[in-house]
Amino acid sequence: MMSGEAFYVWDLAGEQVAPKYEDLLPAFRRALAREDVPPMDKMLVLARLLPQVVRDNPDIDTDVADFFGRVESWALSNYYGALRLELPADPFWIAKRILVKVASEVGVVLFDDLQGVFFLPDGRILPEAQGKKWQGAIHYLEGQHDFPTTVPQFKKLAFPLLEAILIRRGYVVDEVLQRENGGYNFSRQVECGVQMVGFKFERSYQGFTIPLSIQMSVDVVNDILSKFSFSNYDYLYIFELYDSFKEKLGDALYVSDVESLNELLSAIESYVLSIHESTKNIMGLNDLVEGRLGETLSRRILGVWTAPKALITLRLAGNKDFDRFAIEIPSNVRVWGRIGKAQGLAEWPKLVEYLKTHFDDDGKPIEQSGT
Repeated sequence: MMSGEAFYVWDLAGEQVAPKYEDLLPAFRRALAREDVPPMDKMLVLARLLPQVVRDNPDIDTDVADFFGRVESWALSNYYGALRLELPADPFWIAKRILVKVASEVGVVLFDDLQGVFFLPDGRILPEAQGKKWQGAIHYLEGQHDFPTTVPQFKKLAFPLLEAILIRRGYVVDEVLQRENGGYNFSRQVECGVQMVGFKFERSYQGFTIPLSIQMSVDVVNDILSKFSFSNYDYLYIFELYDSFKEKLGDALYVSDVESLNELLSAIESYVLSIHESTKNIMGLNDLVEGRLGETLSRRILGVWTAPKALITLRLAGNKDFDRFAIEIPSNVRVWGRIGKAQGLAEWPKLVEYLKTHFDDDGKPIEQSGT
């Protein structure tokens, strides 16, 4: 089984790259974009040295040995400027350590796609701040330490790995949210507003875990909602990792060893953060509300105090089923927030009327459309 974490290998020969993370990214993209590139000498050297490591270390796991044995055929059939290698899931860290060491000896650059980290031939890891944390976690995992037994130990191990995933996707630490909500909070600007990720570290009888939630804040939606007496939270609470994905992730929610930690981090990136990737604009949020990104997520948004925000989103997106949603949603709302059910039901028709008189069927402001 493969891990889902890919390393990209390429030779920087001919690239004038300064030793900065932001300079390496465009070089990496150029390498990926080049097609019909003959197998590069250094990639072939790397591919042929990896099996030699196995021959010199007969105790290496068979999955790692099989993986290294296939690299040469992948390199020979690669027609791009970078070679993609997806590491085996188990034992993941052994394969990673060997690949990084041999790549440095050969003089090629490695880019860890999941962690967003570059390994340079001179031994540097970029971005430097995340690289140091990430390298420390790898050294911890490769040492003779027992797996963490306390939450602070687990946090020290897992935080830099999750932080690297978020930074690679463009999130930055949100100090305001962290002061207000506690825990760890990151945010990023997108087309329609701000996306937020909050998480903490916990332990249960099943193992360690990382309760995580994602939200959206859209100014135009907030402005419309402020005209009414609904509970005026300034964000759209999309989901809590436990509630919405517990059934889908199953045992991947809980961590007891290195392999299960990697599984949880992969699940967060593949299942959780992908929701943010699909909701960078109003049309993406419309898909979320309609259930195209998951019926569980849609039911959650339409069943609680976020329902008015969801209805506003549908109108702004020009949803053709707006009238049906306007009728059906109120009967399904279980929690109206601080205002209570009676006030929520009383405000709802006012919101519907406002949206129909101020925005046309395509979601455009009527004052600007001339209709």
